[in-house]
Amino acid sequence: MSALGYHEIMKQPAHSPTTASFIAYHARLGNQAAIEVAGGVVSYAQLGKDIDLAARYLAHHQLGYQDLLVVGLSDAYLHLVFVLAGELLGLLSCSIQMSEDVLPVDVMAGARMVLGEASALPVACAYHSLSLQWREVAKAAGPAPSVALQETDSMRLVRSSGTTGTPKKIVIRRDRQARWLAYLAFSAGYGPQMRLYVAAPFPVNAFFMRAVLCLRLGGRLLMGGLSMLSRATHTWMLPSTLDHVMDELPAGFVKPERLEISTAGAALAAATRLRVSGALATSIVNSYGSNEVGPVCTMTEDAKGVVVPGTEVQIVDEHDRVVPLGTPGQLRARNAIMADGYLDNEEATAERFKEGWFYPGDEAVMVAPGELRLVGRIDDMLNFAGFKHRPEEVEATLKSLAGVQDAAALTDLNHEGQVTLYLALVLEPGVSTDTVASAVRSALKLPVKQMVVRQFSALPRTSTGKLRRKALLPYFLNPKPTGETPQA
Repeated sequence: MSALGYHEIMKQPAHSPTTASFIAYHARLGNQAAIEVAGGVVSYAQLGKDIDLAARYLAHHQLGYQDLLVVGLSDAYLHLVFVLAGELLGLLSCSIQMSEDVLPVDVMAGARMVLGEASALPVACAYHSLSLQWREVAKAAGPAPSVALQETDSMRLVRSSGTTGTPKKIVIRRDRQARWLAYLAFSAGYGPQMRLYVAAPFPVNAFFMRAVLCLRLGGRLLMGGLSMLSRATHTWMLPSTLDHVMDELPAGFVKPERLEISTAGAALAAATRLRVSGALATSIVNSYGSNEVGPVCTMTEDAKGVVVPGTEVQIVDEHDRVVPLGTPGQLRARNAIMADGYLDNEEATAERFKEGWFYPGDEAVMVAPGELRLVGRIDDMLNFAGFKHRPEEVEATLKSLAGVQDAAALTDLNHEGQVTLYLALVLEPGVSTDTVASAVRSALKLPVKQMVVRQFSALPRTSTGKLRRKALLPYFLNPKPTGETPQA
């Protein structure tokens, strides 16, 4: 697949065999390993049998073509099996974590089945608890029906990060997924020898896509403890978790001969990149993109973004006119895998999808053809009566102060036109806001009369590690007990 150019791949007629058909193809080789779990190895043949049984089980419970299946199984292997079984039946699947602070009630309420392991859920939905005997039930139910799948079928419901407010829903069609997988195979050089370490839950779409592609290409998924990283060739991790992983590596861990770590969602700190490269990764790929448009650019060590093949990027002004090189403006992108819009949200669709372009809401500068530098979120800009500051710059200053572990900065304008600067701080044990207050005021030197500082145990972030500043505003406007963590 990677021998073809990207544009040649995109021009080919869309043809999307199911992942189960790829698994059956690889099973012809005998007991080739597909997935390593804590209890042993699952072959492609066994994986195929489990997917067939899961399809029987779902059909037995009256799930059919284009029904919505929400999978909340904590067992990563079974979670993946039931999603792939849903693909065979032409279902629309959505992965969630039952441990989320705020469950997607709107998605769950519209599901034909919400599949989990708990005895009950505190939300109204068609919840079904998977029994330990589900395989026996499936065997007794008989074969699942054969479904005529279409390229335009809706097959995956993904929730966006919600950095600009309420998380949004995106439907991925079969043809769009096929093109996305083709791009990953082309750009990352994935192949049958890959060993992909499962380091993120399947609700994270970037990781789900990689896991599916690994199985389609005949590779191996590693679903176990961090010791498995020594056998991995690829993994996907959030920048916010890489330092944690380094701290938790088992004693005597030997750096793999080849391990490419892909990361996205935020810039990778130079210190983290150096630490990870020294003890774990042989290469690190830090990307910028979104669920709406897929990959946009790969970030270099000097924080430049190199636009990926097949994606067109422009920097425009407030009137959607392309600005000259070196001029800041709003980034917009388009490609063959771009979503059509948001499900059940016409207002957000009209705001972000315009004339064939997707506007993620980020400010950037095109420093050279095909090379850009990200500046930050346009709607997160701190505005003090016309004097604008990037929140990232303020937050970097705050995090440089003794006792401050994490920080977020946002402003709000009241009905009288007065601007208030709100600072959310995560402090080291034993440190209080009173302790750092004077240092904060002297370090910032901002033209602001009203400033409110509050302490939190953690800051709300998206599944990809992006800071959700707007989620903090209600906690300042309607104060809650000090140290309470906002719902992420």
